[in-house]
Amino acid sequence: MQVVLDEGAVWSCRVRAGGLRLTCCEGLLWLTREGDPGDTVVKAGGSVRLDGPGLVVVQALRRARFGPSEP
Repeated sequence: MQVVLDEGAVWSCRVRAGGLRLTCCEGLLWLTREGDPGDTVVKAGGSVRLDGPGLVVVQALRRARFGPSEP
């Protein structure tokens, strides 16, 4: 699955116990996660692994395309 967000648009999901990997294919993403005191910025070509359950919120800092997948 690929998600496309225009600049400023937001996507969120509740991550299951198995976690989630987000791979940024295009653009620039900012993400924050329930229970995590830090935020993460992911640029095109980068990815981040989110371990364990919780809500994750992703915002496009510029138009972006990313793929959420199992880790």
